[in-house]
Amino acid sequence: MPLAAIAAALLAAAAALPAPGACALVDRDSVAAAQRTRIVGTRESGAKGPVVERRDCYYQADPLSLSVSLEWTSDSVHGGARKRWEEIFHGAGEGGIRREREEGEERPKTPPTPVPGVGDEAFWIGNPASGALYALAGTSFVRVSAGGPGTGDEKRERARGIAVRAVAAIRAGRTKENPPGRKDQASPRDLR
Repeated sequence: MPLAAIAAALLAAAAALPAPGACALVDRDSVAAAQRTRIVGTRESGAKGPVVERRDCYYQADPLSLSVSLEWTSDSVHGGARKRWEEIFHGAGEGGIRREREEGEERPKTPPTPVPGVGDEAFWIGNPASGALYALAGTSFVRVSAGGPGTGDEKRERARGIAVRAVAAIRAGRTKENPPGRKDQASPRDLR
């Protein structure tokens, strides 16, 4: 078989493979270390819309209250995820997270808190009971919600360790988004 035919067959086979799911971004052991518990299972889901594709991974912990949700939002059309990021965090268009409509009046929501050292830009959105860390990685972003007891700061730090790993995995799979000299690696401190 000619080399060109083999290469064409390999490319066709690779194109037929499904895109990696969100569970491929962060392994169970890393999530278990961040949450200081045992992960007993994972469940993937997702949806592809006209503008963005969302892939979800639910890491079920023992106890259940320490479970983690990881969402990975990427483009369905070029620029879709980045546009969604701008809408959420910078108020571009309607539906931004900074403001909500309630009974005809706009009122500010809890403002996102910048989280340095995670991806291109990251924010924590939370209250005393729960929260999520959003991290931008080139043309896609992740949302990590880490359950369990503790203060908002403690939950943010556990989510941060997981998000750093997810961003690094996205960049490793998309080298054009990983500029030289940029490192988003989880340190042992991130996973404590």
